[in-house]
Amino acid sequence: SLRWGGAGRADESRRTSQCAVLEEPPALDRRLFRIPGLSHVCTPHVLQDHRLQSRLRRGLQPAPILATYQHDRATSRGRMYDFFVRSLLSPLWEGVEFGYRRIREGLRRVILRYVLCCCALLLIQTAHSHHSSVGIYDEENLVEIEGVVTSLRWRNPHPTFTVEVEDENGESVEWEIETGSVSTLRLRGVERGFFAVGAQVRLAGQSSLRGVPEMFAQNMLLDDGREVLLRAVSKPYWPAGLQGILYERTANETRAQEGRRTAEGIFRVWSPIFHDPEAYPLYGAGDYPLTDAAQVLKTRWDPRSSPYSECTAKPMPYIMGSAYPIKFETRGDDLLIRIEEFDLERLIHIDEPRSSIPSNHSPLGYSQGRWEGETLIIETERIEGAILYGDGTPTSSAIQLVEEFSMNEAQDRLNYRVIITDPESFTETLDFTRYWVWQPDIQLQPYDCGNQL
Repeated sequence: SLRWGGAGRADESRRTSQCAVLEEPPALDRRLFRIPGLSHVCTPHVLQDHRLQSRLRRGLQPAPILATYQHDRATSRGRMYDFFVRSLLSPLWEGVEFGYRRIREGLRRVILRYVLCCCALLLIQTAHSHHSSVGIYDEENLVEIEGVVTSLRWRNPHPTFTVEVEDENGESVEWEIETGSVSTLRLRGVERGFFAVGAQVRLAGQSSLRGVPEMFAQNMLLDDGREVLLRAVSKPYWPAGLQGILYERTANETRAQEGRRTAEGIFRVWSPIFHDPEAYPLYGAGDYPLTDAAQVLKTRWDPRSSPYSECTAKPMPYIMGSAYPIKFETRGDDLLIRIEEFDLERLIHIDEPRSSIPSNHSPLGYSQGRWEGETLIIETERIEGAILYGDGTPTSSAIQLVEEFSMNEAQDRLNYRVIITDPESFTETLDFTRYWVWQPDIQLQPYDCGNQL
């Protein structure tokens, strides 16, 4: 029951002396304490009921039924009400409220676990859809299959298709196939028709580490005996390919005439070539001279959770190791380097004072260029910390680059050098070189990552 000191009550002093005095809880809603029979709102500072005191200390509101019955302790009727509320209704209400709180907490835990499970499944699926072969395919174990193409998705960064293969028991098994990018295949002369639905194919590639029928295809054998290299890093596999019998791209003379007409100095499309290790790749997995902090970061690297999987663009200087064509264009007084991979554009500010360098960092950084004779020199800084290569070699926001581009006398080869300084990641300055070649019929194509091409 409630015992409150109220104005106009003759026994107020007696009641107050028998009660414990509590501070009014800040969250207490005074509107709950309007007692029938009184013309004003009572202040709950004098309490006899120890159960109510306990509820207030725990930050709970009094059970509404305690504040709504007509209290009259002077009559047997009031005592009966008092006993009824104390002994039955009040504990019952508290039990209901306690049960509700437990149920609510239980539901919160269930929902939280459900959300965490969904996130975990999403991460797993994302890792499995990663376009890199690291951690998904066995690079040391190549397998061969032969069958009929049943579906095809022609897209960057890697086309995927399914092949129906007859196993040793005569049963049909559907294999999931992934291969080199559309851009790389185009440079190899491979078009969509090679994998048309219904076509018979013979493939060799990296087997799955997950024990399922899937492959990262690297080589394809045509009916005429020629071998097709499907990736930038592919090497001949079958005897014919090892003897140099390879499928090669045929130049398009109409596009070549247009390319020759528009070429002017460095301003043209430059293509990678894959048969010369001096041309490709620019970087590779290796023991770089890392600082202790960078070594820790590389040790923690998980290639299956790379932020540059699928359609996340690579930063500088990682992107300059691209296996895709690049093009130089003018942009007013400045220069633009367009990279087919991810449809990237690098703006190079020509002969601009250093005072104009912004303070913010970005994935491609801020580049300033100048000409020294026939050589283009580009200095880049304000690059966000990222990785140098797909093996997780880290770079920091302190990285600075000096790049050199120079053509040979015939203007059909573009030599490249990049000098990397990053005291937070490397204990020494790094120096890398590569080159591109001019193939007049090659033009930049939309990368349009993830979409059907």
